[in-house]
Formats: sequence, structure tokens, C-alpha cells
Amino acid sequence: MRIKIVRYLAVLALAISPFVFSHPALAYVSPVSINSIDVTTTSTGITVVVGMNVLFIPPQVTYSVGGSAPTELYLVGCDEGTNVCTYSASVSLLDCVVGEVNVQNEQPGAMTRITASQIIEPPNTQSASVPFSTACSSTLLGSIRGTAFEDLNGNGKWDSNEPTLGGVWYKITDGGSWFVCGYVGNDSTYGVPVQPGAYYVMPVAPKGYRPTTPRLTAIVTRQADGQIISLNNNIGFIKDASSPGQSCDQYHP
Repeated sequence: MRIKIVRYLAVLALAISPFVFSHPALAYVSPVSINSIDVTTTSTGITVVVGMNVLFIPPQVTYSVGGSAPTELYLVGCDEGTNVCTYSASVSLLDCVVGEVNVQNEQPGAMTRITASQIIEPPNTQSASVPFSTACSSTLLGSIRGTAFEDLNGNGKWDSNEPTLGGVWYKITDGGSWFVCGYVGNDSTYGVPVQPGAYYVMPVAPKGYRPTTPRLTAIVTRQADGQIISLNNNIGFIKDASSPGQSCDQYHP
């Protein structure tokens, strides 16, 4: 009986040994990350070059312009020696537009276990976005627009129950030596023609009021409807009997 048991155990060991010792080799990969995103635009297209520390699966790259829905770029090719992938799209881009490129990278996660036939653990997802803009002609003019309002609760935001307000002032500056001061009339709105670019908008309170909105940043660029404009730069004021009022030169660029 003892001989038979030993013989059965020996046969069983031989039967299972291939499954114990000949399983696919396991490999471990480093965490994959996006190192760089370079965007080049022309009037006829866009090119994106994505650099990664390890090239495993080419990432998905999309672009959007002026808040439009994302459009996928075509994969031109990847260089395994430098871990760089190039993408492009043929598209007519107007001057003075702002857009965004998004890179979606689905790669095995940190120390993900991989067999010869499958990924054991689910991949992770990494995404990165970079803005881009096309050149603006110096002859183009846009505008900065907004509304003055009475900030009844002083929270710096134009709430639905708060009325508009005339008879106040504003200052717009490019952050350098250029600035303009303007008066908000009875219609409570203002508009200033400027070249495309970034500007700061600040409320300037008359006597008996103080400003509540912080300095605003206005980006004047081409919108989806073709206008070169920055809207909704609304400035708030609250009544304050002790306030002596402000003058435009109190705000330095």
C-alpha cells in the first residue's frame, strides 16, 4: 500500500510540474509619463509632438479651438529611440484664436504585472493639456466689455437680485505703462477698443461707494462667433458712506 501511494504522488508531481515551472515570465514596467507637449500652428494646420519617458502605447491627442468640441489628431508616427510621437491635422485656423491640446495617455500603471499574453492589472490614465494661440495681426482691434452693478451683499459677484449701477469708473491696463480710465454712464455698461491680448480691469469707486470685485483678467481673443472680444468683465460696488472715493491714479499697472 505504501508503494502505491508513493507511486501515485510521483505521478501527480510529474503531472502538475509543467504548470508550476513553465508559466509565462512576468515583466514589470516603469510608470509611463508625458514628458513634453510641443504645439506648432500655421494657417493650414496644427502639429503636436509628444515626448514620453517610455513608449508603450501611443497616447490619444485631441485639440479644440474657441471652446469647440475636441477633434482627434492623426498619428503620423512614433520614434521608439527617442520615445516621441508626432500628430497632425489639416485645419484652417484664423489669426488670433486660442485653443487647447489634450493628451490622453492610457498606459500600464506603476509596476503593473504583465504576462506574455495579457495585462494582469488595469491600466491607469494620465492626461495633460496645453494652450496654444495663433498669431494676431497688429491691425486687428477687439474690445473689453462689462457692466457695473451694485453689490448688495458685498460678495464680489453679480447676483440675480442685484441692480446695475451707473456713475462709477473703471481702469484697464496691460500690466505695463499703458492704461485707460473710463466712466460708466446711466446704461451701466462700458466697452473699450483694444488690440488682442491680456489686460487687467479694476473698479474705481466714486464717493460713497467702495469696490467689491477683485482685479479681473480680460483675455481679448477671437471667439467662436468670430468676434475678437472679452465679455462679462463686470465690476461691483457697495455703498459705504465713509468712503471718500477713489481716483484712477491710485491703481498702478
